[in-house]
Amino acid sequence: MKFLKYAPFSCCLILLMLLLPLGCRPTEPKLRIGCKNFTEQLILAEIIAQTIQNHAPEIPIEKKWGFGSTPLIHHALIQGDIDLYIEYSGTAEQLILKSPTSLTHSQIDQQYQTLFNAQWLPSFGFSNGYQLIVRSDSPLPKKLSECQPHTSGQRAGFNAEYLNRPDGFPLIEKYYQLKFQSIVNLDLGLLYPALENKQIDLISGFSTDAKLSLSLYRILEDDLQISPRYEPSPVIQLEALKKYPKLQTLLESLSGKISESTMRALNAEVEINHQTPASVAQHWLSRQSSAP
Repeated sequence: MKFLKYAPFSCCLILLMLLLPLGCRPTEPKLRIGCKNFTEQLILAEIIAQTIQNHAPEIPIEKKWGFGSTPLIHHALIQGDIDLYIEYSGTAEQLILKSPTSLTHSQIDQQYQTLFNAQWLPSFGFSNGYQLIVRSDSPLPKKLSECQPHTSGQRAGFNAEYLNRPDGFPLIEKYYQLKFQSIVNLDLGLLYPALENKQIDLISGFSTDAKLSLSLYRILEDDLQISPRYEPSPVIQLEALKKYPKLQTLLESLSGKISESTMRALNAEVEINHQTPASVAQHWLSRQSSAP
């Protein structure tokens, strides 16, 4: 009778002991891919994630999108909170490594391996650097070296970062001696509308801005090539490369595949045609796989 009295309790205890190992089993570690919170990064991060999912589905992936700044995402990489993200060569050179001179790809890679135990892989193939942009009907010459006699009557609009960064307007002003009628400090989102509405005549932008896919604007050529190049590359922890040997080959397969004009078009699909970064990445990858 005593056995019958305690039988329900004994059965529950045995069942709990059987289930406990299942509940405490550690989750499988994943390859954590990070990206910054703007269109181009989201598209490129999706291209990387989908390439891995398509060709190495055995590698589990965790997407950690939306880091608000370079210091935050770089810190996440070196602290081991993410394994992989996309960084720009000029940003690494200027902001992270604080190099007084221009660095080659191999020099950046060497310093990243030494300082951060991470590898700098080959670039996607384009540069997204600072640019001065005008309307397509602007009277300014095509080359910045020829603009100095013509800018005194022009109204410029720059965002605060471009005005103050040493690789921004201070660098252009020093080498091209540009003087404007006025310079207005505008938020990034207001620059193109102000230019389109003819409130200003010239703005700061980036090489792969979606708006540049339209015929409304053109870039003033940095013909002295004084501005740093901002070539995006995957940056990955060395431990992740050891853990997943296929990764390096997969990531290097994307090297040199995207031009500035292609990246502008991809950005435009999201920002102008309102597609999602994931669908834009998927369509681009499908075109690559079907190309002869």
